[in-house]
Amino acid sequence: MGILGMLLEVTKPSGMWETIIFGLESGIKNYGLTLIVLTLLIKVVITPLDFVNRLTAKKNSLISAKINQKDLELKKKYEKNPKVYEMKKAELYKKEQKNLLGSCFIMIIPMIIQIVIFFTMLSGLNSIAAYKIQTQYETLKTTYYEIASEENLNGKTEEEQNEIKKQAQEAVINKYDEIKESFLWIKNIWRPDTNTSIIPNFSEYSSIAKITVQGETEEEKEQYLENLKAEYETIMNPIAEANKGSNGYYILTILSLIITFLSIQISSWIQRAKIKKSNLQTPEVASNKIISIILPIIMAIFTLFYNTVFALYIVTNSLISAILNPFITIIVDKVEAKRRKKEEDKNKVSYSRY
Repeated sequence: MGILGMLLEVTKPSGMWETIIFGLESGIKNYGLTLIVLTLLIKVVITPLDFVNRLTAKKNSLISAKINQKDLELKKKYEKNPKVYEMKKAELYKKEQKNLLGSCFIMIIPMIIQIVIFFTMLSGLNSIAAYKIQTQYETLKTTYYEIASEENLNGKTEEEQNEIKKQAQEAVINKYDEIKESFLWIKNIWRPDTNTSIIPNFSEYSSIAKITVQGETEEEKEQYLENLKAEYETIMNPIAEANKGSNGYYILTILSLIITFLSIQISSWIQRAKIKKSNLQTPEVASNKIISIILPIIMAIFTLFYNTVFALYIVTNSLISAILNPFITIIVDKVEAKRRKKEEDKNKVSYSRY
């Protein structure tokens, strides 16, 4: 068949996220919408853990503020006796740090879960993207060789052969229009939302498909690779020509940058307002400034170098976080205020007994 005409069986990925995504997509019928729905479902599950994390962070913040306040009082009280101050300070930190260390273990669990979800989702979507790109090519190859088979080309003049190949390429273009998977402005969701081409070139495809070069000698290996490249370009170049232009316009990259930044900033603005009201300086304010710069850049980089479906996960996740953050903060503040009031009332009752 043709140049090589070998139809390969591509193995469908069967990991956890791959199975969930394939299952959802079978009902939704669109991978872009599937990722948005899946992200919403993940958020429903993760939000209670996020709430616990925020509540623990709030408690830690108050403990840190309390330690700082008591430290200042001790420093002032024992200003003329540094040795006593150091001893009292050590006692203070020994007593309060136990609470901080215990809370840190609680905070680590939700963080680990979110990191695991992020990177396993990345791996799963990369596997799906590789599978879809390969299956698309195999489908288009089948379409091409149904018309431009050796049987149909044998005994024909060069002009007739060229006409048959032209018909095969037109059939391939039409078939691609049927099976392509796009979303809104993005023409191929298995490629990044950038100015990259809609169709991967052979070098990109060979990396995606993890092509193993066959042959005993270097010449045989080179010839095998050249044949694969010639076949790929014969089938895919007409599609690339018919679909010139950028796959996307960096919209998801810009959105991930802005939304992630705003999500962090909203939390910082709320925190600053509370600090101004209480006159307490807590350590996370300074760290938030660094995170608000670094994290949006990291998220934007992921959207640049990975497929659109993963970029949709990042943007949707950031958007939901930006919307939920103020509400979670308000609820956390109310829960913590109620807890403190209960503790104060308990202490009052205890003191009244003496």
